[in-house]
Formats: sequence, structure tokens, C-alpha cells
Amino acid sequence: MDEKSLCTLEYPKIKERLKEYALSNLGRKLVDAMAPTADIDRANALLDETQEARALVAQSGGHPLAGLHDISECIERASKGAVLHPEDLMRVADLLRGCSKVKKFMRSKRALAPNLSGYAESVTDLPHVVSEIEGVVAGNLVLDNASPRLSSVRARIRVLDERIRSALQAVITSPRYRDAIQDGYISQKDGQFVVAVKASHRNLVPGSVVASSSSGATVFIEPAAVRRHSDELKIARAEEESEVYQILVALTGLVAERAQEIKVNVEVLGAYDLIFARARYAEQLKAVRPALIAAGERLAIRQARHPLLHQDAVPLDLEMGGRFRVLVITGPNTGGKTVALKTVGICVLMAQSGLHVPAGEGTTLPVFPDVLADIGDEQSIENSLSTFSGHMGNIARMMKLAVPGCLVLMDEIGTGTDPAEGAALACAILSDLYRRGGLVVATTHYGDVKRFADTRPGFVNGCMEFDQETLRPLYVLTVGKAGKSQGLWIAERLGISGDVLANARQVLAGAGHATGSAKQRATLDAPAAAPPAAAEPVAADPPTTDEPPVAAEPPATVDLPDSAGQPVPTSTSRGYRHAGRDLSKLPREEHFLPGDNVLVHSMKRRGIVATEEDQHGNVEVVVSRVRHSINHKRLTMTGKREDLYPDLESYDLDIVLLTKDDRRLARQMEKKHVEGAERIIRKGSDDR
Repeated sequence: MDEKSLCTLEYPKIKERLKEYALSNLGRKLVDAMAPTADIDRANALLDETQEARALVAQSGGHPLAGLHDISECIERASKGAVLHPEDLMRVADLLRGCSKVKKFMRSKRALAPNLSGYAESVTDLPHVVSEIEGVVAGNLVLDNASPRLSSVRARIRVLDERIRSALQAVITSPRYRDAIQDGYISQKDGQFVVAVKASHRNLVPGSVVASSSSGATVFIEPAAVRRHSDELKIARAEEESEVYQILVALTGLVAERAQEIKVNVEVLGAYDLIFARARYAEQLKAVRPALIAAGERLAIRQARHPLLHQDAVPLDLEMGGRFRVLVITGPNTGGKTVALKTVGICVLMAQSGLHVPAGEGTTLPVFPDVLADIGDEQSIENSLSTFSGHMGNIARMMKLAVPGCLVLMDEIGTGTDPAEGAALACAILSDLYRRGGLVVATTHYGDVKRFADTRPGFVNGCMEFDQETLRPLYVLTVGKAGKSQGLWIAERLGISGDVLANARQVLAGAGHATGSAKQRATLDAPAAAPPAAAEPVAADPPTTDEPPVAAEPPATVDLPDSAGQPVPTSTSRGYRHAGRDLSKLPREEHFLPGDNVLVHSMKRRGIVATEEDQHGNVEVVVSRVRHSINHKRLTMTGKREDLYPDLESYDLDIVLLTKDDRRLARQMEKKHVEGAERIIRKGSDDR
């Protein structure tokens, strides 16, 4: 799996959460080494392990994973001839004792967990090793009864210790040395028993000076009366150390002889720790075991929540891989598009790692050979990368790695550069990935990419729903329709002034949503080997202060004049049989409403529809502040008003249909009759 994509999808964070449920450092190391597998049989086996462990936890409330220590280093040292310390031997004994308990427990649960129980058969019981260690070692000490010689030496040490203390106490309490003694305590310096003597009276106490205080006022003397006993004690302690070493050598040899069996036991208990950690994490997430199928088949996610958000996340439903393999998600900023991408990706990675997924029953996931993701800001000052450069570099790397059947997730594809070029690149990249045979989920704000997905087989649009009444995203993915970015509504919610928003809507109404040229779209729709040429877009009139600008270039359905200046017929300029037709029965693309942006073929210019068709099939079109009556056959739709004005019911179309003088006249006529004003000002089909 691609490591960069794993980090992008926050797979390492999932592993950190999982480590919290491991009982030992042994299990936590296995979590660190965990990675998704592309082998469907292996992935299913891992999921079965987790399922059985959950059943055991539910029935028994836990498992006897006691004495879990990572003793791999100890076993390695013992195998190489190093002598283990008493505490190391105790850890070995604890683990071996735990192995016996686990084996007994798992054998009793064979009916409930046949796979997990089978692993316990690899465990080797070594009771004699445990008894040898525990009979000799306690904590970090070797017991006196470890050997007869050690018992004898330690008894002699205790006798000598007592004799020395008695002799020192006699010196301290003797009237002869009363003036010389600094205090009445027996001390030890450098392993020798001493008494504290005033420096000025050091010659009064016979013996050797061992040390002095930092101020020099006190010296520590080993009295001559205890020197012989001290020498004997040093010899006895050396004998004790030698005997302890021999005992530890013998025990270490016993461990080294069974090193291979102990290593296997360590591996089995570590595996159990990881498996039960997965089970406890799944219980905490209320996760389910997904069904796994071969790569390239249908993906179905039911009520999935991102595991790092869990209950705070809105459930995601998604099916793809049947009639379509590329999903283009649109919708408002902060609407949940990125979370949807990450939820799909992390659920796949979890399932292929043996983790149950936080989703509903019926979730079915293909086992992907790789998961590739480009999500987040790839900008880098250190590497001199802009956002666009960073994204393109990452996408270029992903396209080299993409293999048939892989999953590709891309956030804000094509963003960070000129919208026309970005949209063209996005469509080309999606087409290339589709041809490679994988599943692709991408998010975008570009209208051209939405329209491209609408026209391509195997592509489909999806949107994150948005409540326009409350101006809140619903975080619900709907497949089959394109969404709107809702940038103006979000800007309003965040405090942008009404005047600024009104001006923005005015510019938007004239400019439309087209971002890519017809030539670019024609190239994307054509076969890769021989892209056809297309005519350049008709230039628009420059905007004026009294009229909003109109679209500078047509979207995919625009009919451009041929070399003779005659309009090329398309579906939007066919099928008109007679005037006075029933518009309600026609597709929306074949009749015009006030606010639609159109191309006037005879004038080779763009305008805005001001009225519905009359009985002769004529509509009024505003072109450069002048109204013209033009037959509908001579017009081509370049932008429907419902796409240009999302909140159409509350939007005042007079802003774009009337000049300033018209609006001023309309306000005057609402108050009183204006002499000489005979012009009818219309909004929609209603006369004013």
C-alpha cells in the first residue's frame, strides 16, 4: 500500500487508537507493524479472527492474557550466551505461566472460536522451566535455598555482619572515645563499616581513615578491632557473588535450551493481544464485519461513520462499481465532502487490516490492490510548491502507481489554477483513471466537471445536501445529481455584507457557471488518440456599469457558428413545430425563462432572457442594455436561471433584467402614474 496515502487517510491515527486496547508492549509493537493486505483470503481470515474474539469477549468478559511481556530481547541474549538477570528470568516465568493459562482457556472455547483455539495448539507448556525459575528467584533476588553452598555462605555473612556491628557499637559507647566520636551511628563508606570521628581527635581512635566529610570536620574511621572481620566479610561476599552467578548461568542455559519454543509462545501471545485489541476496539466503535469481494466489483457502504469522529459523524451511504465507477461529489464548503472521501478510504483500509468497520450491516467492500489518496493542502514553502503544484505532483505519483482495480480518492481535483485549465485537467485525469479500471471518488466545485460527469458513461454526479433555509450543510451524500457550492450563502453566514453579496450575484448572473472552453470539452469527450478540433468561443461584449457581464464562453451544449457564420444545429435548436406550443411539456433545455443566459446566433453575442415566449414563439432578450424581440429558434441556452440563481424565489431578477433607469422608473410607477412612461416592465410572465 502507498505509505503517503495511508498517512493522508489517517491510518496511523487508527493504529494509535488501536494500541490503547493492547495489554502489552508486545501487542503494541504488532499494531505498529500492522498494514492492510491486498490478499482477500488473508483479509477474510483476519476479520474472522476479530469476529471470534468479539464473541469470546461477549461471552467471557475477557481473556486470560496475563504475564504478557515482550521477552524477545531476553531470549535473544540467552541464545547468544549472555547471562540473564533475576528480573529477566522472572519475566520469562510469568510469560510461560500465562501461556499455559491461555492454552487451557482457548481449548475450552473451541466450539465458539475454532480458529483462535487452533492457534493455542502452537503453544508449548514448559512447567519445569517455570518451577525451576520460581524455586530459585524472587523479584530481583536469588533465594538462599538456590544451592547449599549459597545458603552456607549467606549464613556466614550474617554472622560476620553481626560481629562487626557489635564491635563498632562497643567503640561508639566506650568512655575512652567519648570526646572523639562525632555521632552515635554506624555507617558504611565504600562497603566498609565505619564510625564518624571528629577530625581534631582522629588520633584517639585506632584504625584506618576511609573517608571524610565535605567540610573536613569529620573523618570516617574503620576501627582496628573490626578490620579482621571486615576482611572475612569481603571474602564471603565474593563467594556469594560467584555462587549467584553460577546459579543464573544454569537457569539461563535452561531458557536457552527451549528458546525456539519460547519464541513461538511469545508470537502466539502477541498475536492474541493484537486480535483481542481489534475486538475491543470494534466493540467500542459498534463496528460490523464487512463482506469482502474481489477487486473491481461493487462497493456498498451502509451507514458508515468515520472512526475518528464516530458518533459525531453523519452516517454515509454509498454504492458504486456497478453502472458507474467514477463518482464526482459536489456541494458546499464544510459540507462533508472531504469527510466522505476519508470515510470511504479508511473503511477500506480497516477492513483489509482485519478491523471491523464503523458501518451498518450489508456493507460490502472490494479488496483493493492499492488505495491512493490526494486530500488536503499539498502546499510546501520549503519545496517551493504551490497548492496546485503540490496536488499535481501527488496526482502524477498516484497515476504511476494506479493499477486495475485500485481505489483512487481525490479532493478538490484541479483546484489552485485557472478554472478552465483546472477543470480540463480534472476531466482528463478522471477519464484516464476510468480507463485503468479502478474505482474513483473525487470532489470538485467546477461546473464543467459536473457536466462532464453527466455525459460520460461510467461516471455519475453526487452531492452533499445543503439546507438553504437554515444555511447549514446536512452532511448527507446523494448520488445521481450534482450539487452547488453555495459559496454566497456560506459567505453570508460568515458575515460578508449584503452589498458585496448583491454585487457578487449580479456578476454571477451575467457570467454563468461555464469555466472551460468548448475546445477543451470537445477534446475531453473525444477518443484519446484523435481529439477533434472545435471552434473557439464567441467573444462577449465587455460589461458595463449598468448591466452585469454575460458569460464569456459557452458550456458544453453551446452551438457555435460555423465558418460561414451560420449556427450549427443541436438538440436545443431542433423540434420546434409551430408557434404557441405547450412549453410545460417540453424539456427544460428547449424553452426559455426570464433570467436564462442565451447566445443570439444572428448577433453572435450573448444576452439575458427577459420574458417568456409569446404566441409567435418570440422572447425578449437584453443585449448590451437593449431589448430585442428574437425568435426562440435563433437562441441557444448557455445557462439556465435555476443554475445561476440557486435561491430563485427570493432573488430579484430585476437586478439583471433592468437597467438603472428601468428600475428607477419601475419604483416611480409603483407610487404614481408617470406621464409619458408607456414601457411595460416585466418580471417573469407577470406584467407590472
